[in-house]
Amino acid sequence: MCGPVLDSSEHNIVHYAQEHAEGRYVDDCTTISVGMRREVINRIGVFDPSFSFGQDIDFFWRAVDAGYRIYYDPLVTIWHNWGGSREQVERAFKYGEARAHLYKKHWAHRWRQLRYEPYVWAYPLFILGLPISWFVPFYPLLILLPVAKNLNQNPSGLILHHMSYGLGVIVGALKIWPKATTSTTTLPASVLKLR
Repeated sequence: MCGPVLDSSEHNIVHYAQEHAEGRYVDDCTTISVGMRREVINRIGVFDPSFSFGQDIDFFWRAVDAGYRIYYDPLVTIWHNWGGSREQVERAFKYGEARAHLYKKHWAHRWRQLRYEPYVWAYPLFILGLPISWFVPFYPLLILLPVAKNLNQNPSGLILHHMSYGLGVIVGALKIWPKATTSTTTLPASVLKLR
């Protein structure tokens, strides 16, 4: 079960966590607001240490692939301070790298999800296309589309966040990641004291 994460920071440029008005089943969640049974960990294994960011999404994608369902309850709410603008932009880059790593690892099962996550491919494509500005000078003006769409939601912060994320996706796509590992060994109760 997971729930919404409300922002308590003063300088939030983009809100990260999903929010839904009603309870529903979701495809993934982060560990910032989640609870689960020990049997899930015993069955699918622990977090994959080849990830430095995004290991929670990898874990929950594996859980869903194993037949578990994640229920989002809007009443299970926590507040979180996302930090200053610089910290958020740096984190966006790291999450972009992690998203590329996630898709590399889960490509066979998850490539269709890209249609619901256009920011994963649209911003990297925009960045990679910037050299054509030499021949098509108005190309950079395409960035005004998301600005116009998000006029009431800090558009400059959103663009900064997504451009950093997009750079991270590019770097993550080019990066050679350590071999993915996930132990499915049952964890001893002394290490994992969940009931």
